[in-house]
Amino acid sequence: LALATWCRRGTHGPVDLREAARWYFALLAAGNADALHELQQIAKDIGEEALQEAARAAGDVTLALGLAQQE
Repeated sequence: LALATWCRRGTHGPVDLREAARWYFALLAAGNADALHELQQIAKDIGEEALQEAARAAGDVTLALGLAQQE
């Protein structure tokens, strides 16, 4: 959770919302429900294509489909 938050806030480098989304997707897949709220917020800012790239990087593009449809 810390790494995703650091990427989102730019704590130890530049803000990288796609990378933050990648780690939040990985957390969501592992059962961390808090990650869903964070992903919903990021989805508003990065768009569907970047969201799907982040989900692919986390191992499953189907995770992004529901979020993209909520926009």
